[in-house]
Amino acid sequence: MRRLAFAFLTSVFLGSVQASDAPPRSAADILALLDEQKPDPAKVEALKRVAAKAPPQTSDAVDLRHFYTERATAAGELGLVTQQLEDLRVAQKYTPQGQERFVLNTQLIGAERQAGNYAEAVKLANQAPDNAVLPGARVGAWAQIAVFRASTGDRAGAQQAFERSVEAFQEAQGGRYFPFLADNYRRIVEGTRATVLRAEGKYAEAEAAFRLAMAYGDSFIANHAVAARSVPSTMPPLLDRHRQLVRMEAIGLANTQLQQGKFAEAEISARNAVRRALAFFGKYSPDTGTAVASLAHIIFEQGRFHDAAALYAATVDIYERIGAAPYAPTLVNALKGLGDTLVQEAKYAEADAVYRRVRKGLDLSPESQAY
Repeated sequence: MRRLAFAFLTSVFLGSVQASDAPPRSAADILALLDEQKPDPAKVEALKRVAAKAPPQTSDAVDLRHFYTERATAAGELGLVTQQLEDLRVAQKYTPQGQERFVLNTQLIGAERQAGNYAEAVKLANQAPDNAVLPGARVGAWAQIAVFRASTGDRAGAQQAFERSVEAFQEAQGGRYFPFLADNYRRIVEGTRATVLRAEGKYAEAEAAFRLAMAYGDSFIANHAVAARSVPSTMPPLLDRHRQLVRMEAIGLANTQLQQGKFAEAEISARNAVRRALAFFGKYSPDTGTAVASLAHIIFEQGRFHDAAALYAATVDIYERIGAAPYAPTLVNALKGLGDTLVQEAKYAEADAVYRRVRKGLDLSPESQAY
């Protein structure tokens, strides 16, 4: 993984991966990279042990918050969305209002959204500015609201929330530690601007904003060590920054390019996201699953169904190997993509078998069991 990380950073800073380069007409190179990496049974077992821990016999709110947050994180890495969500909800009960609640709710919003509880995620996002004590936190709080509003077609509301995020960014500029955190704030602002523009159908402008956000994100990563030494408060780990850029490039930038019919550029962006995910998270991680699924979708849209099927199958393998529940949305969507691709290849019996797996997995969900 270190070799991959070094190679990826070299490509970023030397500019060797360009959107103007034509991507290979086969996914064999990506599939070969995926095949190079084998599952780490020790890592999976370690995560499973953490996820299976019994709650401590204590009434201390801080200890309980740390326990449930740690267990939720392990469950999330394993794709156990339901447990992750339940543990974060319990952790929230032990978290006081203010900045700590803001940080926890940011995790909870992601889990609620992944579990399909969109209304609850929106509700939490709308509460975020009240808990964001610092101007820098309000940049992200209002950005989250803008993204949610854009996704529901509320373009005017998204623009208003984006403007509040920009106001918070301007307020943050007077802070002592702004010079160390500026590029991260700029990443948030430009990424949100891109999302709002995309919702308005302004795809070329959105693409430019996504690219600028990616550049700011990489700049912040390059100077992360200096920021970590200079800012007294605890900063999110560096891997979280790479995680954000994987999602931005795989989902935001690549899909914006796809909407413009820029199939080659979209494929290159998705490929870059896969390489970043492999370099910093390894094959068997939810982040790599997200990136590979995005690449599979883009190649499917090009009509290259054989390659798309192989990439969807690789995505399924990733989520199954990390222990995702059979009803987890990420695994279900990957299986559905595989089934749809097999239909396009006229492999109807194989597609039917995949769809049966989807139905069987959904039948095992807590929601289905409740009926």
